[in-house]
Amino acid sequence: MEKTIPIVGRAQLKARVYFLGSNWLRMPKPLLNQVFNALLKEGVLVMLGGNSFRLYPALNIDPKIAKNGIRIIERVLSEQSKVLKIPPS
Repeated sequence: MEKTIPIVGRAQLKARVYFLGSNWLRMPKPLLNQVFNALLKEGVLVMLGGNSFRLYPALNIDPKIAKNGIRIIERVLSEQSKVLKIPPS
């Protein structure tokens, strides 16, 4: 899946991974915490590391669950882009 999300710019997210890192999502800690809380509210638990987040799903994750998680992340990042008033790139 490749989409343009204002908060991250152009990013390609893949559902068949065992680690999803957000090296492309760099932002100040307070904004990152806001994204973290929004994801948590939607049931997606990510780990914060510095000024990025990481997701470590189980090795035996069902592909449908992984794809659903990616969709949630995309939706939350798009919503947070609007909340934070980040213009499209």
